[in-house]
Amino acid sequence: MAAFVQPFFMLSLSLPYSKSEINRLFILAFQAKHDFTIQNFSFCDDTKVIYDFYHQMGTNLEPQGNNLLINSKNVHFNTLNIVNVHQAGTAFRFLVSLCSILPYKFQFIGHNSLSKRPIQPLTNALTQLGITFDFDQLESSLPLTFNGKNNIDVVQILFHDNIISSQFLTSVLLLGPSLPLNFKIIITNHDFSSESYVLMTLKMMEKLGIVWDYNLDNTFVLTKNTFDYYSYTVSADWTNASYFIALSCILKIPIILPNLSIQSFQPDVDQLFYWTELGVEFFTSNDRDLEINPFNFELIPFEWDFSSTPDLFQTFAVLTAYKKGKYIFSGLDTLKYKETHRLLAIKNELEKVGIIMNYDDNLGICVIINNVDAFPEQVFFNTYHDHRMAMSLSLLKPLINNIQFDDLRVVSKSFPNYWIEFSKFFS
Repeated sequence: MAAFVQPFFMLSLSLPYSKSEINRLFILAFQAKHDFTIQNFSFCDDTKVIYDFYHQMGTNLEPQGNNLLINSKNVHFNTLNIVNVHQAGTAFRFLVSLCSILPYKFQFIGHNSLSKRPIQPLTNALTQLGITFDFDQLESSLPLTFNGKNNIDVVQILFHDNIISSQFLTSVLLLGPSLPLNFKIIITNHDFSSESYVLMTLKMMEKLGIVWDYNLDNTFVLTKNTFDYYSYTVSADWTNASYFIALSCILKIPIILPNLSIQSFQPDVDQLFYWTELGVEFFTSNDRDLEINPFNFELIPFEWDFSSTPDLFQTFAVLTAYKKGKYIFSGLDTLKYKETHRLLAIKNELEKVGIIMNYDDNLGICVIINNVDAFPEQVFFNTYHDHRMAMSLSLLKPLINNIQFDDLRVVSKSFPNYWIEFSKFFS
């Protein structure tokens, strides 16, 4: 992509670095037992959970400008190690797997909303390592207590349950540096969800030297478990970029998004195909800074599959407010397991502005019909403890000037400075 002739004004916006990449690198770096540098590190609620746990255990964490150097050679553990994961579902799943291969006792605690999110498909698989998981409360994922072990004497793990979150499988794949060669992970029941995020994990690991071979029979075989490199450069976050690309199109303001690589392994880089179908043009001269030209943007009713990019659903669901028509979304079957039931939550909030939405949980399909002639002058939105609800619904500001949220701070889960950057469109 070549640079285009910039107009007189282009708005430059700062995105956080990808928490998906950073969280994966955190788990890998701990196993390296060597100086490991995450280039382009940024804090958000999710990454802070793992950072705080590492700090608690004496991991050397050395900020170096935008980078973070990690070395876990001299960590120390207590008789009982309390791990507070707050509301961070990814950190919860990743750290449960990591702690399962450490020979100490751990108790995981966290926010009540997280205790309602499933963890059993992962713990059922990890019991095959010889670990007993104690759920202190019936029908709850937290508190969770177990003793890890570091002498892995099995050669495979089988996932018998439906893998309703790719993070269950990803969290075990990330243990590659600590598992024996030719270790196998076998999926015995149906395909796994959000395959794109599993592929992202495999590509990131391979870039560092850790290799899993994936066979068509849903078997992963560890063929290389040593690091070739101890540094990784993180791209800006593509999911969070979607809100600013949407606002750029709505307001016809060209923007620059620094450090947003089109070569990223993040699945949501595929939104480029959605936007280009709507007339948006993207340019880069250095594979770092992405320039967006929205002047040919035209929203048209669409029928798109979001199975590889489910986190983009809310962005495009809210975007439908800007043109009457019928919009069909598919591939959404995992959204009921997110921070909230995202299909139900978006339905509830869009109805407040007159937009009709129907969905089928089992099929993962939803239909949005926009026949709104006039939007309300003000609206109060609920966020459901979900950062993406707040950021996506904020896209309605050009239509509804007086928007209020029950919790503005919820965005800190992935984008603490969202409202600062958002305000630049209107200043």
